[in-house]
Amino acid sequence: MNIAYYAWVRQKVSCQKETLNEPSILSLHDLILFLQKRGEPWNEIFSDRQSLRFVVNGVLIHDKNHPLSPHDNLSIFPPFTGG
Repeated sequence: MNIAYYAWVRQKVSCQKETLNEPSILSLHDLILFLQKRGEPWNEIFSDRQSLRFVVNGVLIHDKNHPLSPHDNLSIFPPFTGG
């Protein structure tokens, strides 16, 4: 799974992109728990999950139980607006 981090999320994790090969990650919720196990700054980032936006393969996802596969492209953003 390819993950891209944006804006202040990228700054906090000091990483723009990473690839995870973790078979236990079957949903967005699983990914969040996996990343939180890394400790800080992940716990701080996910302390208010409502403040983040998740895009999987170009589609904005609201359901934390959304299934993930090893070939997905995931982006994590802080809140954004558009017009």
